[in-house]
Amino acid sequence: MDRPNKDSFMKDLKAISPKLDCYLDYERAKKLGTEPLYVITYPNTALNGEPIIIYVVHDGNFGHRYPNKDDLKKLYDSDTHRIPIEDQLRRSAYMMTKFQEEADRKRYEEIRDRTKDNKYQLMNQYNKIVGSGKGAHHVRQITPKTKGYTVKDLRKLNNASNSKE
Repeated sequence: MDRPNKDSFMKDLKAISPKLDCYLDYERAKKLGTEPLYVITYPNTALNGEPIIIYVVHDGNFGHRYPNKDDLKKLYDSDTHRIPIEDQLRRSAYMMTKFQEEADRKRYEEIRDRTKDNKYQLMNQYNKIVGSGKGAHHVRQITPKTKGYTVKDLRKLNNASNSKE
């Protein structure tokens, strides 16, 4: 097992917990068919004494990278015994409310953006959902001119001829 050659990293890792260990995992690389990655492990007495991998050191695409202070910070921040449970719950509740507010804001903006697009598109969508027939056309609507007399014209002519008699 190859260990990171940085003594300061191993000292800081042991300062978090003396049972933590870091080494280059060749067995896992053979199983997955990838290049070996550094893993940070914790010993487990219940599982044949094999250590449990609690953190895999990699770049963003699961490529090889040497462990550094950022990995220690992630481990230190994930330590649940260091932070009281009330603070953890308060932090998670705060994060959930921020997430919900962000989702509500995005939903509001999406509705606003859709409605300011085109009122005819909105009417057509509403008519499709409700099932109230065809929607209005998005082009200028022109009332067709009638050929000959309309009913109103005929009534006017009829009333005019009746009043003369």
